[in-house]
Formats: sequence, structure tokens, C-alpha cells
Amino acid sequence: MEYFFVPGRLKKLSLAELNSVCRNILGSQYDITDKEQYFVLKTDFEESFVKEIFSRLGGFLKYGKILDADIDIQNLTDGGKIIFGISSYDDSVGFDEIKKLSHNFKTEFVKTGKKVRFVLPKGEEFLSTSQVLNNKLISEGLELVILKNQMARTLGVQDIESFSTRDYKKPYVDSKMGVLPIKLARIMINLAEIKPQGSLWDPFCGSGNILLEGLDMDYDVLGSDIDENALQGAKKNISWVKKHFKYNSKANLFYLDIQNPTRSKVDILDKSEIGGIACEPYMGKPQRRLLQVNEANSLVRQHLILVENLFTILNNLNLEKKIKVVVVFPEYKTRKGWVSVKKDQLNFKNTKLIQKDLHWSRENSIIKRLIFVFEYKSR
Repeated sequence: MEYFFVPGRLKKLSLAELNSVCRNILGSQYDITDKEQYFVLKTDFEESFVKEIFSRLGGFLKYGKILDADIDIQNLTDGGKIIFGISSYDDSVGFDEIKKLSHNFKTEFVKTGKKVRFVLPKGEEFLSTSQVLNNKLISEGLELVILKNQMARTLGVQDIESFSTRDYKKPYVDSKMGVLPIKLARIMINLAEIKPQGSLWDPFCGSGNILLEGLDMDYDVLGSDIDENALQGAKKNISWVKKHFKYNSKANLFYLDIQNPTRSKVDILDKSEIGGIACEPYMGKPQRRLLQVNEANSLVRQHLILVENLFTILNNLNLEKKIKVVVVFPEYKTRKGWVSVKKDQLNFKNTKLIQKDLHWSRENSIIKRLIFVFEYKSR
């Protein structure tokens, strides 16, 4: 079967995430094709597996099933009332054509004695996630999707309410510290490709966004930080989210000075089934202005030291399996250009850099998040 997946604004990062989740769930039995505005996933696995894949993603807006060429649209609906919408991810089909098709489909549905209304896109050629949700097009209606030489039906859209709840309603936020976007946290966890029995460790957990997403994905989580206030805040957030969403996974948070770890803290890690690591080491206070080059270089060096110490700790653990370590590195905008870590500075012991060209940034931002994926194998 073939399915379409519509990515968010950072397409390259979304594709890397989709490949990671597919590998973790489907193994090698899938194929992904880039169709510019969307990706096509081909697999012989049952539809339930594809639904599971989409439910884990942070960087995608919607997905659906590509229909057979001879499908009768009438057979996609039941009941006496129909609400539908049409989206186009084909550059040759614009809003005017969508409007015309919508009226034509409505006419055909009405001929069968059904009550019909349709929803048109607003300002784009496709319905937004909120339009699909608010009009209940998945649960009670139908979103038809025009692809290149194909038609599809939307099966699911991003759960924006769930993301928003974890992002904005959690009890603790430190406004003086930079906060990792919650969807990026989920993407990073997926890039780590943790198996169900493995635990997620965030060694620089701060207020806990990575941990919250890990719990939502049914992972046991480990969180550590040198900032006691942040740890207490993360504990409040985890207690709240477990109660609100009724998560059953375990969470273990503890103080850790990554540059001077005690034996007892290393023992905690050694006894844990660490299946992968996702983290954003401290990148300095939120930047409000362009930095001088020497200031940016200083922050980059401080950040690199933290990452070096992380891999030193890993070398002192008895990890039996390969794990992936996903780390955010900062790139600072200065008056003389962008400043970031050099690739030849990333040669850590027992570690292989396997993904180095991903980033997360917002328009006109003066700091970018570079996302590196390492494969770590114990000696």
C-alpha cells in the first residue's frame, strides 16, 4: 500500500525523522519517495503500523492513504449527512479548481439523497490541521487530497491540542532559560530510534520537554541536570503530565554535574537500560542581539566541553548495545557571519557521526539549532 505524509516547514528534518521511525517500526520493509510537497511511503505492513508511525511523529502535519485509480468516491462515505473538504498538493491544481471540484462532488452526493456541505481551504490550496480537526473531517467526514496524478484520503492529522497542552499548560517554565520546542524534542527522540524496552536519557534535561515527550511515547525516562531549580521544575512538570495524560512509564530524575560525576550517579546510569540519548546542552542565555565573534566562539567551546564530558561518561558505562545520541549544537549569528562547532571537533571516542546536516531555526533568528546524530558503541 501507499501512503502520503505532509511535512512541516523543515522538510529535511522531517524526512530524517520519518526514516528513523519507519526503521524502528518496519525494519527495512518500506520505501519513501520525495514528491516535493509530501512524501510517499510504500509498505506491505498493515495500516495499523502506518497509523502508529504517524502518531509518533513531531514534524508532520497529516497523512493518508493513496486511493486506487478506479475508486468510487461515494463508497468512502456513509450516513445521510456528509461534510468534506478537498486539499491539493499538486501545483497544477489551485484554489479555483478545488472550489469547482467541491461543487461538482456536492452535486453528485446530493443526487444520492444526502445532505452535503464542504469546507474550502483558507489562503492556501490545502486545508489546515485545525480546519480538518474543527470540522471533524477524520472522524465524521472526509478530506480528499489531490496529489500528483493520484487521489488520497486523509487518515490523520497532527494532534495539535496534545502538543499545545504539554507545551503551554505545564506548571513550570523558566523564562530566563532557552526552552527546547516540544515538537523538536519529539523529533530528536525519534532520531534516537529507541526500542520499546529501552530508556531515554536526557543528561541536560532542564525543565523536561524531552522527558515529557518521551513519556508520551511510552518510554521510561532518565533526566539529569546540574541546575537544582530546573530539576525541581522538571519533577513538577512530570508529575503534572503523568496525572493529566495518565502515563504509566517511569521517570527518574537526579542531580548530575556532567563535568564531575560521582560514582553513585554513574551507577544509576549503569543500572538503567539506556536505549538512546536526546539532549540540548546549555547554550547560554537567550540571545537578544548579534554576538561578537569571540563571544560566539566562547559559547561554542563551553557547549563542546559539555558534550565531550557526556561521551566520557558513556565510556565509563557498561553499555552492551549500540545506541544513538542526538545532540543540539548552537550556531550563533555574528556581525561577521555564523559561528558554530567545527566538524573535526566531533571525533569522540567509540563514536561515529551519522547525521550532521539537520537544523531547526525560525525566520530571522540569530541562533540556530544544529542537530547531530551519533552512533555510540561501547568498547
